[in-house]
Amino acid sequence: MQESTAKNLKDLEVIALDKFEKSDFKVALNFFNKAIDIDKNNSDLLMYRGRCKEKLRKFYDALKDFDKSIELDPSSSKAYKYRGNVRSKLKRFNLAIEDYSKAIEINKNDVNSLNNRGIAKEMINDFNGAIEDYSKAIEINPRFASPYCNRGIVRDHESDVSGAMQDYSKAIELSPKFLSALNNRGILKAKLKLYDQAISDYTKAIKINPKFTNAFTNRAIARIEKKEFSNALKDFDQVIKLSPKYSSAYINRALLKSDLNRHQDALSDLNIAIEINKKDGNAYFYRGNVKKDINDLKGALSDWEKAAAFGHHKSMDLIKENSIHNIS
Repeated sequence: MQESTAKNLKDLEVIALDKFEKSDFKVALNFFNKAIDIDKNNSDLLMYRGRCKEKLRKFYDALKDFDKSIELDPSSSKAYKYRGNVRSKLKRFNLAIEDYSKAIEINKNDVNSLNNRGIAKEMINDFNGAIEDYSKAIEINPRFASPYCNRGIVRDHESDVSGAMQDYSKAIELSPKFLSALNNRGILKAKLKLYDQAISDYTKAIKINPKFTNAFTNRAIARIEKKEFSNALKDFDQVIKLSPKYSSAYINRALLKSDLNRHQDALSDLNIAIEINKKDGNAYFYRGNVKKDINDLKGALSDWEKAAAFGHHKSMDLIKENSIHNIS
């Protein structure tokens, strides 16, 4: 069937679903619109159009479609789940939990809704409830990697280091290319000062996705702990190459350069960070520190004042400590 000649409902639906599966969401939306013009009360079409709109970040329009789909078919667990996903993205976590709960009520084996409800509970600091949901999802499907990783995050937060490590490792065993699990396990290993093992996890994540900036940043931090400063700088360089408008990357590189007494290079990086985000209190704070190191106290005080104005509280302490020299 040619897209240009598709007119009847079935043809439009087939093309729309095909484009959706191929992640061509704009084109899929166009065909879902045409199909719904023919059958305005088709709950499945409305649900899929809502998913298209979600993928296109048209969250409020997506909610309208999910609302209508649920009104037409209140027995659809999927519509509740997808509406819950949108509500979570809009940070309406309590409403999302209601939707996921309804989806689970309809389909008690809906592991995705259990996993997603766990995330929503975590966002409202219901950590016990989150662990219960992740554990239930694992009980239903022990080979579902995501709830292991998510449970690991909560256990890490709750200082259950052994439990978190086991969960991250299980997630990686089930899904060896699970980037979040590799990165999170690396962070946990770094906390335990197992820097070589942490670097190994970050490196595996980078091999899977050479554009994974978090892994480069975390590997750089671990390399600094091992005093591998040259390699750490290379990692920070790569973060900046991948994300040249990411101000924090310039700050991180500047801090290392400052520690290596490369003060002018550090100032250059901090100047760029401030150019990217003129309200970045951290950048002004650290630039002030570097200026003090090169005996530019006037410039340091000016930067600390700007940092304080943007909410960096430690700046006030430095202003007080260093302004005393002006008293006569």
